Amino acid sequence: AGKYADVGDDSCSECEAGKYGDETGASSCTECAAGQITNATGLTECNDCAAGKYQLTTGQSSCFDCEAGTFSDLTGATSCTRCSAGTVANRTGMVGCIDCLSGQYQSATGQPECLECEDGTYSSAGATSCSSCGAGTVPSADGNGCDDCEAGKYADVGDDSCSECEAGKYGDETG
Repeated sequence: AGKYADVGDDSCSECEAGKYGDETGASSCTECAAGQITNATGLTECNDCAAGKYQLTTGQSSCFDCEAGTFSDLTGATSCTRCSAGTVANRTGMVGCIDCLSGQYQSATGQPECLECEDGTYSSAGATSCSSCGAGTVPSADGNGCDDCEAGKYADVGDDSCSECEAGKYGDETG
């Protein structure tokens, strides 16, 4: 096994990388299926590509890392899956996607990085967009929601900080 001989050959040859021989007395070797490889000669079986890797073609000796923005959580993959909006794969060879953090977002699929929310906006983890805070509120320090302005301060929609009321004016309520 792991070798073959053509008719008329006086010796056996090892199956080349990307192929295997699982029978004795074989006249040829079999190509590994897509998603599988042999990375040495004379092997009797193919190995699945590891999670985070793929191989699209038959008869190959190596697997490819999934590109940034994509992942594979299965062994023996023939392709990688694009990360959904709100998640990213920030390097090659990922086995899953990571949620964007609070204060970040990603509206497109298959992306390698999250985008920061603009000043005056917020988001929760895994967001596909950012939202503006209402009048009298500003984004919280963690970027996950809005906080009311203290009494004596105000904020317009989209402001990123509360401002002191002008002389001669007051605000006796929070928010």
